[in-house]
Parts: sequence; C-alpha cells; structure tokens
Amino acid sequence: MSFFGQIAETWQALIDLIIRPPRHEYRVNRDLGPRHLVVQGKFVIRDDIELMNARGYMLKCSHFQPAELIDVENSSDQDMKSRMRPQKKPFPCVVYCHGNAGSRVDAMAVLPVLLPQGISVFAFDFAGAGQSEGAYLSLGYFEKDDLATVVEYLKGVERVNRIGLWGHSMGACTCLLYAANGGDQVVSAMVLDSSFSSLDAVISETAASAKQKLGESIAPAITFMPDMFIPMAVAVMRRSILSQAAFDIREVNPLGKCENLLLPALFGHADDDEMVSPVHSTRLHESYGGNSTLIRFPGNHNSPRSDFFLSSALEFFRCILRPGDEEHPAEALIFHNATSIRGLMGNRMAASNRGKGFQSSNVSATGEKCFHVGRTASSLSILANMCLECNPTLRQKREASLIAAKCRKHVQAEKRANRAMREGTTSLTADSGERAIEGEGRERERREREDSSRQENSVSCPEIPSSGDDDGGVAWGATGNEGIQLPSCQASLP
Repeated sequence: MSFFGQIAETWQALIDLIIRPPRHEYRVNRDLGPRHLVVQGKFVIRDDIELMNARGYMLKCSHFQPAELIDVENSSDQDMKSRMRPQKKPFPCVVYCHGNAGSRVDAMAVLPVLLPQGISVFAFDFAGAGQSEGAYLSLGYFEKDDLATVVEYLKGVERVNRIGLWGHSMGACTCLLYAANGGDQVVSAMVLDSSFSSLDAVISETAASAKQKLGESIAPAITFMPDMFIPMAVAVMRRSILSQAAFDIREVNPLGKCENLLLPALFGHADDDEMVSPVHSTRLHESYGGNSTLIRFPGNHNSPRSDFFLSSALEFFRCILRPGDEEHPAEALIFHNATSIRGLMGNRMAASNRGKGFQSSNVSATGEKCFHVGRTASSLSILANMCLECNPTLRQKREASLIAAKCRKHVQAEKRANRAMREGTTSLTADSGERAIEGEGRERERREREDSSRQENSVSCPEIPSSGDDDGGVAWGATGNEGIQLPSCQASLP
C-alpha cells in the first residue's frame, strides 16, 4: 500500500474509533442475569423495555427495581418469582450512562452498590451502541437527547420520586450536556466518572499520544508526521465527522457549560487513565458552578472501580436522593436548614464567586488513600460528609456528638419531669384542685411530647453540635454557608 493509502486508512480508523467503535455484543439472559434476583438480601426485579428517541431510533433499556413479596406466609421457593412485585413505596432511581464502546451491561457493577440501599438502577444502550438502533455515536452530542428520553419516561413512573445520574467517560459528558440543556431542573445529582472537558481537546491529546502506537500497528508512515500538524489534522477530522455523523466535535464541550450548573456533582478519575487524562476532571471540577467534589483513585480508564470510590458515590446519592424514611446521620449535615434539594443548589452570584474550597488527604476506613478536593457555591456540607467516610477522627467526633445530643435530650426531659412534679406538689390543696392540676400536668406533658416529636421529625437525626459546643474546634455552620473547617482538611480560598 502506498504512503497516502496508509494515511487514508489510518485516518478512517481514527474516525471510526470515535463515531463507530466496536459494539459490545451481549446476551440479555446471560449478561444481565435473571429478571428476578436477590442482591445482598434484597429482592430485585428487572423490567426490560424499549424507548424511541427523538431521532426515531429504538433504545434497549432495563430498569432494576426494589421488589417485595406478596402473600409472604404462603410463599415458597418455587413460586417466589410469581409473587415478586415492584416495591409500592416510592424509591429514587439512578440512570447509568455507559461509555464509548460500552452498553447497559456496564451498569451491573453498580447494582450491588445501589440496590441494597433502596435505589433503583435504570440502564440503557445509547443509540449506536449495544443492542440499540443507530449506526454512529457522537460522544454526547446526540446522546444527551437519548438521556432526555429516558428521564422523561422515568418522570411518568409513579414509583420513582427522585432521579440521579451516573455516567462513565462518554456517559459522564452526556450527563453534563443534558444538565446544561435543562436537565438540571429534573434530576437531583450526578456522579461523573472519567469525563472529558471537551471532545476537541481529548481527540488532540489522543492523536498526539497514540501517534507512535498507531505507526507501529496500523501505518508506519504516520510516525513521520510532525506534532505541529496535529491541530490541522484534527480540523480535517472535524469536517470528516461532520459529514459522516452530522455533528460538530466542538459542540461537545461540557467545560463551557459547567459554570452555569448548580446540581450537586461528584467527579471521579483514575490516576493512571491514559485514554482521558485526569486533568479533564480537574478542569470540570474547578469550573463547576455548584457543589462539586473531585475524587482520585487507583486504576485506569476501564479498570474496576475501587471500593472507596463506589462507597463515596453511594454516600453521595444517599445524602441527596434520600432513599427510604430511615434516619440517616448525614441528614443533619446536609438538610440541617434545607427543606428541599434546591436548598443545596446555591445561586449564580455565589457560583461566580466560587465560594470556598478544601483539600483532604487521608486514609479511608478500608485503608485506601483518600484524595478529596472540593469547591462549593453554597454549603460545604456535602463535601464535609464525603470526608466523614475517609476521616477516622471526624467519624469519631460525629458519633460522639450524636451520643452527646441524645444525652442532652434525656437530661432535658428529666428536668422537665422534675419541674412538673415540683409544681404539682406545691399546688395540691384539695381534691378538686388536685384533679385540676393533675389534668393540667397531663395536658402539659402531652404538649411537650408533641413539641418534642415535631422537633425530632423536622430533622430526622440527632442534632449536630454548634460551634459553641466542645467539639475540638470543628465549626458546624448552622446553614453551612459559613463554611466547615475539617480537622484534617486544609481550607483554602479559590
């Protein structure tokens, strides 16, 4: 083959890696498992559905939902499947968005993380990937419309009360583009794993780093191309992609939209990622308008995610999506003075000022190295709670403060009881008076119990000590807007 023939063949191979990667071939029954299953003791049922996107392509989808058994007393192993129904109680849902050359099978890794906590998982194949229709991928440009189709469907599911997004690589970029296109008014939070800041930039970086590898494996002639020609080559590639797949790679630019996003976001990136450099997530995190946290963890672009990252993502979703009605210690941090998720969103003026930030470097409870970087437009509560998982000192202080809060409530209740008894003893003069005062005492105790119940229900966990309490100098701001100084984290101005 001639020199120019090798260049042309290599050129098309590079374009195909972007818009026509190898499809992930799988079988539903084999790779997604049975429709009725038990995940860590929790019943789960999978519904396989098809949705048509805005371009007329059929998307293959699967919704893994918490389930329950009807007529439990008369059930047996043989008829358990027939008696399993989706849970009636409303539950949140996390939509998993796979990466380039991936499929809905990729969501299997997060099922053991989310489902046992009562959070359903919706997985689907983007158009042009897996078993969905379509010939090309756009790495976020058209995929954001596929995601909009899925979210619109979930809005019509009565059992789903709140929606979160979890994206990897192309899927993470899709989440950002969708949120910037009005999705931030629908979904509540995003976990963004290995996103790129712009498709133009990642193509240029990939072309530069892969030139030698491609020269050795596909076309040796490409090794003689100077690096100064790479921007020119990317410009020509842009025109080729526009003609073949009908989208402009410069429009896939989540970095340019981050500053206007106020959804709570958790960014994650592997240290040894050679496909998408970790600097991309750093850029996105630093430009993000709302609450955001960046976590670095060991591994590469497609390696299994560490337990620390998965547990951090779970804690993040539990705090915001709030599955179930059980008390959760983190609620005092995040919902101390907030009546809705919108209370966490901050405002655009605060976002433009970039708020305050912190950096933490410690060891998690499982012994893994933790590296958190956080910036916020409103409250540091989410970021502080993330470090509760990796900071043993802060965890111990939180547990001690919760015990102390319960003790203070018990002491206050005893004081009220003793005061009521003394008042009742001094005013006993006659039988009629005794009955009247006894009635007043019962009424007073009833009112106190109701007030106590309302107070406990307003924040469904023990109170966190304020800055005036003896808590080792930790300042738990009443609203979070004052900032939180972590014992092992260094607070820093932007």
